[in-house]
Amino acid sequence: MLRIATIVSVLFLTACASTTGYHPDSQFNGVKYADSRVKDVYLFYPGTPIPGEFEQLGIVTATGDQGARDQDVLSHLKIKALNAGADAVIAVDRRIESRSAGLVFDDDKDTYPAISYQGTAIRFTDIDALPNHIKVHMNSPDYHAQQQVRNDNDSQSNSIVFELFLSLAIGIAYLVSL
Repeated sequence: MLRIATIVSVLFLTACASTTGYHPDSQFNGVKYADSRVKDVYLFYPGTPIPGEFEQLGIVTATGDQGARDQDVLSHLKIKALNAGADAVIAVDRRIESRSAGLVFDDDKDTYPAISYQGTAIRFTDIDALPNHIKVHMNSPDYHAQQQVRNDNDSQSNSIVFELFLSLAIGIAYLVSL
């Protein structure tokens, strides 16, 4: 009985050996619409006039992984806002944040500077009254952003599967050595 308890405990603990901070992260805090009316969100940077009336949906944030480029992080920001039903993101602000990466339950983490963007996701009251160049942009899908986010999500999924198999292999190797 003690051997079974040891086996279960070791397998459980090794399965917890996952990593954090090695992949892009994006968040949305606010009101989500069921679907989006546009194919790509328009980004308004500070000081850019915003045409028309709009409803604020919430704050959208994206932070890159180590070595991420601005375009990669903006892709995550746009897709997160698009999935919330936003037409645009206003007051898009770039920052450099300190981000940690390493094992989840390990105090020894690597710290690196990461690019981060934040803005307010909005939905225009009258989308048809917007200037033509904005409507054209919003009706043209950003395939590069979609592919970038898809690749990052696939990479993160593959990493999680690898970590689980590695944890299982370490646990089995430990049990065999008992």
